[in-house]
Amino acid sequence: MIPALACLALLAGAPASDTRAQGTDADVLSAREAAQKGQWRALDTLRRKLAGHPLEAYPTFWALAPNLDRTDPTEVRGFLERYPRGPLAETVRRDWLRALGAAGSWALFREELPRYIGDDPDVACYALQERLARDDREVAGEARALFLQARDAPASCDPAFNAAAAVFRTQARAPSPLALKDSEACQSSWAFSVSTTSSLHAVPSK
Repeated sequence: MIPALACLALLAGAPASDTRAQGTDADVLSAREAAQKGQWRALDTLRRKLAGHPLEAYPTFWALAPNLDRTDPTEVRGFLERYPRGPLAETVRRDWLRALGAAGSWALFREELPRYIGDDPDVACYALQERLARDDREVAGEARALFLQARDAPASCDPAFNAAAAVFRTQARAPSPLALKDSEACQSSWAFSVSTTSSLHAVPSK
């Protein structure tokens, strides 16, 4: 096996190879080229041919990655169950959570989130959105803290920031017995800045 491809096999966390597999390292490279060119039929043919190869996960990954927002959840879960270890699984899980959050598919998002071990900002903010959808009252305080800490928050954070701003605007107008970190004047100023400038914190989507 080509040394670079051998390293990929270790990273993929591939299952034990099938010695009857007919796919070759050259087929892996052809599959990558087909994915880069959007030749999905050729990629699928090569994916089937590479069944049992130490790098068999990659053609499936290359087919899934650009289409997670349209892929059947059972197919995504099938990949994650077959290749549970390594960066491929975490990349698929992260990008799937992003796609689920963008689509507002909160039931699937809520089910998959506990399995994610990364710290992606988009996923974190979609998690806040999911809690907003359940009327979680603690989101406002957490969103405010995130706003004050984040330098370049993604656009997925805006709904949580705006909801938090509304809460603190209300608290700034009416005296509250709760002691907050900043004065009411600072809360009002923060709420105004969120509602008018949160879009400036967004980063371009990939």
